[in-house]
Amino acid sequence: MKLKALYEEIKSGTFQMYHGGSRWSTSPEIRPSKVGRYEGGPGIYLTNNYETARKYAKGGNVVQLVDIRSAFTDLNSVRVTLSELISFVNNIQGMKKKKEIISDLNRVSARTQKLDIPLEVLNNLIVNWEAGSGSVGVQVAEYFVSKGVDATIQDQSGDEFWLVVFNPKIIINYEVVDPKKLSVDNYILPRP
Repeated sequence: MKLKALYEEIKSGTFQMYHGGSRWSTSPEIRPSKVGRYEGGPGIYLTNNYETARKYAKGGNVVQLVDIRSAFTDLNSVRVTLSELISFVNNIQGMKKKKEIISDLNRVSARTQKLDIPLEVLNNLIVNWEAGSGSVGVQVAEYFVSKGVDATIQDQSGDEFWLVVFNPKIIINYEVVDPKKLSVDNYILPRP
């Protein structure tokens, strides 16, 4: 299914996904990530595939079933001026590859002949230049939220998709999954 069709399906109510990792003792939050551990940008990673979540839950972690508010703003739908993006990149503390990211932002603007750029482009550059680890990733997620962005959907292989959450407030509820109570039918959650 194309991403645009998926966005159209997720319009109201809630839907469920899995999170594999450490148990949230209070409310979910964006945590600093290690280099190479943010394939879709800095955020909370959710999947509709239980087996994928279970892989991330190894080493004493858990799989949680998460309820997400369907009415969220996707990263792909928000544009910001080139000058603001350059200012943000220049001012972020600890970001590596600033010059390269700014150069790429300028190239995108020149190629498209637009002075506003989708935030998805900045996210992709941060991932490609491996510049979002540690506290930088937290700052980037906070910037996205300040621009009204909540999350982004990424298709994976087959029926699997991920939701990278920048704004934890769209997570309404979560509970640890008891694998003994999980049926084969629930291993891959349906698309909302």
